[in-house]
Amino acid sequence: WKTDNRGNTFTPVFDRYGSYSLGAVTVDPRDSNTVWLGTGENNNQRSVGYGSGLFKSTDAGKTWKLMGLENSEHIQNILIDPRNTNVVYVTAVGPLWRAGGDRGLYKTTDGGATWKAILTVNEDTGAQDAVIVYRRTREQMPAHAEEAEDAEREGVRINWLRTITAFD
Repeated sequence: WKTDNRGNTFTPVFDRYGSYSLGAVTVDPRDSNTVWLGTGENNNQRSVGYGSGLFKSTDAGKTWKLMGLENSEHIQNILIDPRNTNVVYVTAVGPLWRAGGDRGLYKTTDGGATWKAILTVNEDTGAQDAVIVYRRTREQMPAHAEEAEDAEREGVRINWLRTITAFD
């Protein structure tokens, strides 16, 4: 749903794209017309709706393009690097009741045209959460994503059964 009048009315923006279950929505910090949407419920339970991949809109939700990870079934998180918004990280749990599918931490450096699995464990284990961590002093603490450009990225932290740190 989208509002253009501060919540007085809402308009559906994803009704025609095959998935009723959404797990993650992220707006590009440099261009609010660019929106990423990960399909599939992100609550892993007995009764859960699965999705059909990762979608991107460059016109504020008027149209959507499938960008990949069609076999993920459950996209939990989408992170956009505020220094270069062509760099996007996605965590995918994968199918809940069978092995295989798109599982783990994925990265694109070309705005979603291609994806690389940068952290996987096995065909039964997916990634649930990720955070971009910046090394900064108090003076450098970004108040907005635009200011994070000057911060030096330390890594991407993933929550599996334990915390793993992955570096580029």
